[in-house]
Amino acid sequence: MSLFVRFRKKPVDLQLLDAVIPRLPPNYQSVLPRLKNAASRLQKGYAGEKKLDYHLHQLSKNFTVIPDVTLRWKQQPFQMDSLVISPHAIHIISVKSLEGSITFDLQQRILIQESRGHVQRYECPITQVERHKAFLMKWFDQQKLIRRPIYYWIAIAETATQIKVNPSTEKIPPYIDYVENIPYKIEQMEANNKHHHPLDTSVIAYQTKMIVNHTEDFQTNLLKKYKIKLADLRKGVLCRTCYRLETIYRYGKIHCKNCGRVPTADILATLDQFMLLHKISTIKNEQIMHWLQINNRHQTLRLIKNIGLQKVPNCRKWQLENIDKKSLAKVE
Repeated sequence: MSLFVRFRKKPVDLQLLDAVIPRLPPNYQSVLPRLKNAASRLQKGYAGEKKLDYHLHQLSKNFTVIPDVTLRWKQQPFQMDSLVISPHAIHIISVKSLEGSITFDLQQRILIQESRGHVQRYECPITQVERHKAFLMKWFDQQKLIRRPIYYWIAIAETATQIKVNPSTEKIPPYIDYVENIPYKIEQMEANNKHHHPLDTSVIAYQTKMIVNHTEDFQTNLLKKYKIKLADLRKGVLCRTCYRLETIYRYGKIHCKNCGRVPTADILATLDQFMLLHKISTIKNEQIMHWLQINNRHQTLRLIKNIGLQKVPNCRKWQLENIDKKSLAKVE
């Protein structure tokens, strides 16, 4: 079984949309359909990436997998869905979660999707992965790392998706395939390269560590794109059972007016969303009181004690660092 060196998190933009959509006031309702469509696309892409992760576990222990890698070359960020590091090479994998029929136009360098009577055109994934390969090679040079062979793969998430190429006389390139076939192809390529001397394991470990240490969370300026002001968002604890903000504080606990008591994980998730929206790693007493809509500081301190926030030494701030973030997420 391959080694995964980090956990694939839900995309930051999707986390932001999950935080924003239930909190939009009535004057933002015109933008709501666009936000929901964006969230649906991101969720579908995330599901496709997790499907890839499932199949990459089939790789042997000689392979290391780094999901969701965003690096910078000269301040230019480039994001790759997964990197697979083997003794002989590095493999970039780009996942595409598209329904219906997709055509790789090899002449115009575009991707055409036909689904449910609609036609959409996208930048060609081949162009994307070629660009990522070029950036990764430059990043290796920038970090003064030993260059290695770099291959790329385009993984189609759904086997129901029909893959075509234009012109039709051309064959589908071997690096384009369904996600479940990608691990086998990587293993096959590694077997073909066995006659080459593999890189020393300590060098591979160092390169892997450098990539993990330099990777960052990829996100767009989503709030600016949709012209959403943080101050306009509705406050309160989001009950993740009924997805309402109708909660009250009573006897040191938060209760949902609609379905009863709110679990601690929902309160922590609400605070996590506040810190994500404001791009902060710690939170003040007054911010907790305002965001959770609690009446006074005594009630706030009692709630903080009950939910187990970690105090930052020598200041009146709190953090969620020692809390298992996986427990804050609903099952994907």
